Amino acid sequence: MQVQLPGVQILADPRHTVKLDSAPKAALWRRRTLQVLRTLSAYVQAKHAARADGRPAGADLATLFSFVRSQQPGALISMRGVAPRESDAVVNTPRLAAHRYFPVPPEVDPTGTLMYVAHIAIGSGRNLAPRLYFHDDTDGPTGQLYVGYIGPHLPNTHTS
Repeated sequence: MQVQLPGVQILADPRHTVKLDSAPKAALWRRRTLQVLRTLSAYVQAKHAARADGRPAGADLATLFSFVRSQQPGALISMRGVAPRESDAVVNTPRLAAHRYFPVPPEVDPTGTLMYVAHIAIGSGRNLAPRLYFHDDTDGPTGQLYVGYIGPHLPNTHTS
C-alpha cells in the first residue's frame, strides 16, 4: 500500500524496522506509525497552506507540538508520547548522542547528517518500545519534515 505524505521525506533506514515486524504488537505499531506520519504531513501541509494564503503560520502551526496540542484538523495523535527534544543527559553523552545522527539533505546540513532530537513514541514498554525521530525544516531552506529513524527505542540513560 502506497501512502502519499506531502511535505514528509522518509530517510530512515528500513532495516531498523525489521526488528519490530515479529513483535506481538507489530500490527498496532504499524497503525500508530501511519497515524504519526499522516499527522506530520497534515502539519506540513497546513503550514504551507497558511503561507500560500499570505497568512502568518500562527502559534498553532509554529511547531508540530503546537499543531498536535491545539488539535488542528489532521492531528491524528495526542501529545502523549510526543517529545520535542532529548534529555540533556542523552544529548551531552557522546555515546548516546551518536545514535541520534541521521541523514538530511545537504541544504539542511552540509555534512548530510544531523542530530535528530524530536521524537514520538510509537509504542511503550520495556522491550522494543519503538520511536520515530524527525527533523522539522518547515521554516528552513527545504520547507520539509524529515523522518530519520523508525525503529526500536534508541539507547538512553535508562538503558545504557
